[in-house]
Parts: sequence; structure tokens; C-alpha cells
Amino acid sequence: MKHDDLSERWANLLDLTYDAAATGDAGKARRMVELLVHLAEKETLFSTPKLSELKKGKCWKGGNTKAKCPTHTTEHASHYFVAFTYAAIVLREHMNDEEKALLGKYIERSYLDYVRPVARLLAKGSGFYSFAHNGLGVLAYANWSNDTRLAKSEIRRTAKLISRLVNKKGYIDNNSYRGVRAYWYHTLGVDNMLGFAVVAREHGVNLFEDRKVGPKLRALADATLEGGVDLDKFMSKGNRGTKHSRNYSTNPKDARPHMHQLAVSLPMFLIREFGVDVPTAPKYDRLVRRETVDRFVGFNAACYYASREHPG
Repeated sequence: MKHDDLSERWANLLDLTYDAAATGDAGKARRMVELLVHLAEKETLFSTPKLSELKKGKCWKGGNTKAKCPTHTTEHASHYFVAFTYAAIVLREHMNDEEKALLGKYIERSYLDYVRPVARLLAKGSGFYSFAHNGLGVLAYANWSNDTRLAKSEIRRTAKLISRLVNKKGYIDNNSYRGVRAYWYHTLGVDNMLGFAVVAREHGVNLFEDRKVGPKLRALADATLEGGVDLDKFMSKGNRGTKHSRNYSTNPKDARPHMHQLAVSLPMFLIREFGVDVPTAPKYDRLVRRETVDRFVGFNAACYYASREHPG
């Protein structure tokens, strides 16, 4: 199954879950619980190779956009497992003890075999991608298992990662330097970093006010505004990577000169957290209308802020 096909399926799972919760429809909620139970009983995606079972290979080898990336299959499976955990958390009050136990075993195995290993692998490199490099997945597992120590530890770990990856000008190491798709990947990274920060705040840690991370998050907003207003200026910083290690293209045919269309929440994150209104390209506006749930962070900013303003 291709990445888009899989992510569209788990996005639909989340969309239906959130709709059941928002409308208070107990019947919808029960049907969604039954779907989760079915997926767990079938051990869905546990046949996916673990990181330890993969053959060696390099993504974008030599700047080739079509080069096979062995880790992507495992990464994308881990994103499904994160989305599954999100859904289970939202629907937990509609489950009986037997269902909670069954889903708990499935979630624990998916976390230990896929979510955590991918998070640890990605943290060793550069760049910042889906589900906050799976940091959001770790927080989801901590929520499900009521492990506050794990949540605090993950927030500290990802905060250090953000601090390391973002420079004073708000550019992200790797994301913001990826050739003709630099702004596209930059906004992907920003969406994930801000998404992680708002979830961390729900765990009692305000990264927006953190002495080290706070200024980096603000710089991200400024750099994103720069790219939205003057893309040429944003691109003038250049690219990074050698002939054999670069993961970017300079071919105009590969260009994505706009905010990433899957970054559904990014414009609102920027407005609500920093008062920064970034102009978006017509192509982004057209493509983003096709989306439901933000497939980078697993929830939408509009719903997040509405829940804060009208809890319960």
C-alpha cells in the first residue's frame, strides 16, 4: 500500500472518531470502538518489517527523488499506529474493560516495535517530520498508559531536538535547505514542531515560554512568514548536502513553491500563537480543501483551540 493510501485511511479513521466525539453520538462512538477492536484482533500492520529487519539503503540517494527509501514503509506504518492510539484515547470512555485490555496490548506492541524505535532513529539525524518525529506518538502512548514520567521525558527530549535543529533565523536543519522544495518541507517541519508544542502544553509544559525553545519557535514563525511573502529571499540561504548525501533536488520540475498542503493546522497555529498571518499560495488553498485531519500531527488546530475555549 502506498503512503498516501495508508495515511488517507487513518486520517479517515480519526475524522470519524473526532466527529463521534464532537457530536456526542454514542452510536457512532460504539461503531468506531468496534472498528478499532477489529483492527486489533487482525493484528493490522504487524506484518510490516521492523527497523531491525530492513535492508540497508538511503533515501534520496544522490539527490534522486525516486530512490527507494527502506525505512519509509516502517515509518508510515508507525504513523498509522499513532493515529490508532489517538482514536483509542478519544473513544476510551465508550469501551468496556475487555476492549480496553485488547486494545492496550495492541497499542503497547505497536509502540515497542514501531513507534518508539522510529522516534529514536529519527532523533539521531537531521530534519523534523511527521508526528513530530514520532514524539507525538510517544506522548499518545504516555497518555494511554497514564505514564506521566514518560510524557515529561519525551517533552524534554523533543524540546532539545527542536532547539538543536532550528537556528536563530528560524530555519530547520535539513527541512529548510531541500532545494526547490525547501519552503514546502520547511512548513512541514514547522507544523510538526508547533503541533508538538501545543500538545506539550496540555501536559503542563509550555515550550512557547521556554527560555531556549520559545525563541526558536518564534523564529520559525518569522521564517515561515518570510517564505510566504518573499520566497526568493527564503530560498537565497542555499541548500545543504553533498553529491552522495543530499536529499534535495534543484530540478524546477520537482518544485513545490508553497506551504505544504498537508499542513492543515499551520496557518492557525501561527495566528493563534504568534499573531503571524502568513499569506498562502492559491495552490495550497486549493489542495488543502481536500484534507480533513492534519496528517502531520493527527488533529486540527481549529478543533484544538475550540476545545480549549469550550472545554467539555
